Amino acid sequence: MQTSVSLDEAMRLCRTLAHSTATEQISVDHSQGRILATPVTARCNVPPFRRAMMDGFALSTDDLEAPGDILEVVGTTPAGDPPAPAIHSRQCVRVMTGAAVPDGCDAVARFEWCDLVHPQHVKILRSVARGESVQETGEDGHQGQVLLNANTRIRGQDRAVLQTFGVPQVEVFQPTRVGLLVTGSELIRDLSVPLAPGQIYGSNDILLAASLQEDGVRLSWVHYVSDDPQAIGEEITLATQNCDFLLTTGGVSKGDLDYLMRVLTDMGGQIHLNHVWMRPGSPFIGATIGDLTVFSMSGNPAACYAQFETLVRPVLRASMGWHSEPFPITAYLSHEVDLKPIKHTRVVRGTVFVQQGQLYVDTRLAQSSSVVSSFTQTNCLVRLNQSHLTAGSLVPIQLLQNSLDNNV
Repeated sequence: MQTSVSLDEAMRLCRTLAHSTATEQISVDHSQGRILATPVTARCNVPPFRRAMMDGFALSTDDLEAPGDILEVVGTTPAGDPPAPAIHSRQCVRVMTGAAVPDGCDAVARFEWCDLVHPQHVKILRSVARGESVQETGEDGHQGQVLLNANTRIRGQDRAVLQTFGVPQVEVFQPTRVGLLVTGSELIRDLSVPLAPGQIYGSNDILLAASLQEDGVRLSWVHYVSDDPQAIGEEITLATQNCDFLLTTGGVSKGDLDYLMRVLTDMGGQIHLNHVWMRPGSPFIGATIGDLTVFSMSGNPAACYAQFETLVRPVLRASMGWHSEPFPITAYLSHEVDLKPIKHTRVVRGTVFVQQGQLYVDTRLAQSSSVVSSFTQTNCLVRLNQSHLTAGSLVPIQLLQNSLDNNV
């Protein structure tokens, strides 16, 4: 068992606890946000025929000697119709955008470049280059071409590409199954229940469940339990039966009523780490019981969220084939940071914003691990590897969902 480890070592150890889920075939219509298990290839050429990119007249540039040439119009082809028969010398076909270009034509003269001098004859008013306004067969992509690689998270634009190339189904990883257990005798979930002295409303489950749902995790259940080792053990036993991961909050420190370590050990759990040099969020347990992975996080909301984003979320994503690293980008500090020197790596809340095309971040928010009100101003987490940093220093940040929507 690893006891106190650095943040980087904790991240490495947690990643070793990822386990791949099974795969399944699903319709592209229902694939939004899912992770591909295998590459996807095109089932057809796009376009599957030579296509007019503008309204105009499909012609052979060999028939054009100079502006003012007159060609015979031998047909009209709207989009969706089969192509007209191949043209002969000094003939052309009127085509609409998206229409099939007949054989023998190598360009489309746009309508605005032409003058219809007779219903069956058109004057070409300017020179036309070979290939003008014609999209060749397969120019966008060929049958068998790889469209998306394995481990890609499918977005709306990806689904549009798959539809265009005739792909009806994809093989994806099944969502990992997660149970969420909130511990604490002082916590009340039901807002219709008046608070008694010493009680508070719990919110960690809302914070975590929202993030889990964003990632496509299958949230098996959310339970609240008092600080009772027997009750906690019963919930863990339930998780071993229907979850791949169990996330718990509270009860991970060294107080008299912090039971997670004792319960996990008594149940035969293997403890992989139980303390991280990060602040907030030092008390943290990573354990396994059979096939169940347990991550036990702080009951303080800010510490819990820092632990989830930094240590837990990458593991859940990796289990579904989605590989991501915390703090993947940097931003400039908008102010000086001068904090008490500590051994810990700080992971603090911040407000990221764009200024003159650059990302800046402000960490001057309420940072106590028990304070939740500053979450309304938080759109990123910031990793501070040093206690003193000057304004303009680059710092690693973790953008949160829709981070910049209200700050650009």
